[in-house]
Amino acid sequence: MVKIESTTNSRIPFSQRLFWSIFAMFLGFTACFLLFQYQREREFAQEKLNNVLGNYNYQLFRRTQQTEDINQVVHQFIDDIPQKDLRVTIIDPAGKVLFDNSGAEEFNNHNDRSEVRKARLYNEGFAVRPTRPVNAISTRRRISAGISTAPPSPGTLTHSAY
Repeated sequence: MVKIESTTNSRIPFSQRLFWSIFAMFLGFTACFLLFQYQREREFAQEKLNNVLGNYNYQLFRRTQQTEDINQVVHQFIDDIPQKDLRVTIIDPAGKVLFDNSGAEEFNNHNDRSEVRKARLYNEGFAVRPTRPVNAISTRRRISAGISTAPPSPGTLTHSAY
């Protein structure tokens, strides 16, 4: 008696291998495209924010040059703009905070911040970094974008953050 063995071919047909390899390449290209586009959108948003904060700093600098009451000028300026939660810090050449509308009592010297160092060198500096929560109950962290603008003449430096 002759025994016939059934051979099972466990190989995947060529058409399925071709389909899955093209599908994997498509997924790879899609992932690369999405990562590239995400990076471009992120850079665009940072540049847009940089331009808005730079414009605010210029306006604040011009307004503070016209009057002595910085507090009134900043509060009037914040009432005039759409971003009501804009933080404004004005520092002297030594890095000491002269004005801040955040409501905090104590401030560190601002000369060690990257955007302030850049502003001292290039008349403008911009940095994006995570901020610490305001109180212990808040565990949410948000991104703070700060721009510092050094005026053409030596003196105060305006720093805006949003």
